[in-house]
Amino acid sequence: MSVITRRGAGLATLAAATLPGAAVAQTPGIRAVAAHGHSPGHACYHIADSAAQYMVLADVTHRPELFARRPDFQVMFDFDPAAAANRVRLLDRIAAERMQVGGYHFPFPAQGFFAREGQGFRYVPADWAAA
Repeated sequence: MSVITRRGAGLATLAAATLPGAAVAQTPGIRAVAAHGHSPGHACYHIADSAAQYMVLADVTHRPELFARRPDFQVMFDFDPAAAANRVRLLDRIAAERMQVGGYHFPFPAQGFFAREGQGFRYVPADWAAA
């Protein structure tokens, strides 16, 4: 029996969890959002509780001070030209819905919001204070 055969069911379950709109690990309020382009199968995660929304952007914007202003900008880290179109689609939704976001390569505090500005977007860091 090959490792593919033994692990196939688990891989299928994991892959299904990252399909657009799929619930993640049967957790209410968390959905995978397709964000292909940075890497094959790249996904973001939308977390919602009543009216509160949060999007884990992963590597959609790499550095928001660059890629928010020029969402059409393509770099060598994006494996697929779809990255730019998906970046615009996601940032447009996030700005329109005033959704809070977090990203892997964002400056401290690594959470904030996006607002439409000119041909792109402006990253607005969330307020942060030491307790």
